[in-house]
Amino acid sequence: MAATHQDEVLATTVPDLHYPAITAQADRLPAFRRILSSWATSLGMVAEKVHALTSATYEAMANVVAHAYRGRPGVLEMHAVHCAGEVTVTVVDHGHWRPAVVGDTDPLRSGGRGVTLIRALAERVVIKSDGTGTTVRMSWSVA
Repeated sequence: MAATHQDEVLATTVPDLHYPAITAQADRLPAFRRILSSWATSLGMVAEKVHALTSATYEAMANVVAHAYRGRPGVLEMHAVHCAGEVTVTVVDHGHWRPAVVGDTDPLRSGGRGVTLIRALAERVVIKSDGTGTTVRMSWSVA
């Protein structure tokens, strides 16, 4: 999809969000949800998409807090980028998820509904997990 003039103007007036070291604690997450909501709204996203974006991102960050560090201190990264009419939010941790259940095709499933919720809320989702951590990349069209 080609960028429109409005996309080009927004790209220069609304900076992307980059938070490379958020303390992975539940009480830190609401502030980032508010920041992300304000940012997405300033891009011209409709309220329904802003809600989906912030809910999915909050869930991804909450999964880091609950699962990636298993009660030990840790950090997460959150990046939100607007380009060519699309918003992509990436949440990264450097922890280790517990092993998958035998026969389960989703290595991040832990009995909860977090990953299922993220997939339902985002237009596109890519989840990669390896020995260095997990990356959750979620995308939405702005329009």
